[in-house]
Amino acid sequence: FWSNPVFWIIRRELSIIHEFIADKKAVEDGDTAAFASMILTASYPQQRFPITNNFFYSPIKRRLMMLTKKQNARMNYISRLLALPLIVIVFAAFVLKAKDAKRLQNTPFAPVQKILNKITGTESGNKNTIPVSVSNLEITVVIDAGHGGDDPGAKSENGISEKDLSLQLVMKIKELNSNKHVKIILTRESDVFLSPKEKAEFAKAQNPDLFISVHQEGAPRNMWNKSTGMSVYVSNDDIFNSEKSKLFASALIGTFQKNYDLKVEKLPMQRKSGIWVIKANPFPSVLIEAGYLTNRKDAAYLLSAKGQETFAMNVLNAINDFTSAKYRTSKKPSPADSYREEIKENISQAYIDPQQERVVDASQRFPRVVISSEGTVSVLEKAAAMPSQFRNITTPTKFIDPVFRVGNLSGGRVYLEIFQKEKVVTITDNYEFVVATVYFSGAGFQDISSATLTTTDLSTLKPLIDRCVPGSVITFDNIRVRNSEGSRTIDGRSYSLF
Repeated sequence: FWSNPVFWIIRRELSIIHEFIADKKAVEDGDTAAFASMILTASYPQQRFPITNNFFYSPIKRRLMMLTKKQNARMNYISRLLALPLIVIVFAAFVLKAKDAKRLQNTPFAPVQKILNKITGTESGNKNTIPVSVSNLEITVVIDAGHGGDDPGAKSENGISEKDLSLQLVMKIKELNSNKHVKIILTRESDVFLSPKEKAEFAKAQNPDLFISVHQEGAPRNMWNKSTGMSVYVSNDDIFNSEKSKLFASALIGTFQKNYDLKVEKLPMQRKSGIWVIKANPFPSVLIEAGYLTNRKDAAYLLSAKGQETFAMNVLNAINDFTSAKYRTSKKPSPADSYREEIKENISQAYIDPQQERVVDASQRFPRVVISSEGTVSVLEKAAAMPSQFRNITTPTKFIDPVFRVGNLSGGRVYLEIFQKEKVVTITDNYEFVVATVYFSGAGFQDISSATLTTTDLSTLKPLIDRCVPGSVITFDNIRVRNSEGSRTIDGRSYSLF
């Protein structure tokens, strides 16, 4: 295989080895110095040496070095023995380090130390650190009960809604929290509707250390009582908070695997399109699917006192395990302070929207909040009645998009017969619907079918809606809306029918 340069090197080395063997035989009974002189004379008959270098290691020099090398078998043997311990030490050092790293990576909480070392600066070799208990740190956790109001989410066979069960679970978490240094804030404590963007904005205003959204899964009718178990979702890898969210998700999964009567997915999950309520936050954010409401066993467990208490205690223990791994140095701010500064920096960036040039009138949504023409926010008298996140705000406010709905359905999993009963589309926040592109796919559609909706009346889509069966997916995209200040495009909505 002539094109392989290694073969040419081997061939050259074999040739010089043959020369070594011949030289050894030649000097066994002769004068080594005379033989070396003969080799030089034969190689350089004119006794002139060029001033240039041909960049090759001369085989003549190697032959002369071999001739003059002292051959002491005993010393050679001893030198090899002395080299063995050094080789063993180097080999063991690399092998043991690799084993430790492997064992560390396989533990649920292993990645926590790496990111915390990065935050506190201990990865650079600072040894002046002492572990501190979570009781020395003030931890703020925002917990969201999924869905709510006219968005019921999934439903069990006996009519239990995801919005109601999620609220029960988060209220149980807050009730059982006995650590005065862990502050629990709920996005809702009653049956009210908040859009994912509103929840994300509310969470950011709290400047928390963690965000948790609690949900339950719903399966298509043909998979009822087959799909089971809980899972934890994090944002996709290209989102800022993904790495830290995976750390907390690992802590949650490790805690639930020790004490939970339902199956627990071993790894954090991600969705291709992402989940707005967790990807919009700069701090660690996870979404917990506590189980399947469409599975009788899962639903019965989550509705039981034991199931709800176990779920709540697992979440609280995971919070404690995750935050207890933080370290404080004597020369630097605490990890919580450093972490919050990082959060503040990213929140300030998240609140700036360079594409927006107008000022929002927030009087309808928050009657006591006034936004001046300069873009600053102030609160009228009796501000104590307002949530603290809306007091003394001086940063520009990020605008909340209006929400598109089919009737009262905000998207997600919907019963086929319920969807077919809806007659119109609606837009929140006093916006008027202009146009949207509607795609029909999944079961009942061999190829993706599309139509343009130019009115709020869904009757124009009736032929395509009538073709829908359980498993069909209807997506409203490129939704254009308008109000007195102009038109804009808002987020689409997808409905998975079962």
